[in-house]
Order: sequence, then C-alpha cells, then structure tokens
Amino acid sequence: MENQTRYPLNVENQGNLTENERKLLLIWQSQGFDKASLIQEKAYLPIRQGENIQGISPTGTGKTLAYLLPLLANTEANHYLQLVIVAPT
Repeated sequence: MENQTRYPLNVENQGNLTENERKLLLIWQSQGFDKASLIQEKAYLPIRQGENIQGISPTGTGKTLAYLLPLLANTEANHYLQLVIVAPT
C-alpha cells in the first residue's frame, strides 16, 4: 500500500479531504485534539477504503475513534441506514 495518510486528523492534507472529513476535522480540533494516536493513524485509511482490519491497542489509546471516524466519513446525510455497529457490553 502506498504510504499515503489521508484521515481527518492530518491537517497537512486538508486539500484532499472530503466534505465529511472536513467536518470531522473541525469537530476533532474543536474538542482539543491535535494529533492522532498510532492506532487512529494506522486504522483510518484501511477502514475508510472498506478493508477489514484487526487493531490491538491498550485501553485509552483511542480505538473507538480509530474505527468511528473513517466509518462516519463514509456516511452520507439523508441516505437512510448506512452503518450498524454491534459492540459487546
């Protein structure tokens, strides 16, 4: 895979972001985040491209955002159900 990082957390590549990614970036920045964790950085592009991945990372490293951000970037407003997340309790 080409070494291309394209995720909303990367402010250097803002010109390549979709409208949804730009919105996510603004929300990300408004919440005080400025740098992605390693799991977020590594997981974004494969998930965004529809690949299945297995990511293992310690508690508190941002795994939830690592899978949610690329999934949210792929959703489109007013297009009914596009995403179902099933998580154990």
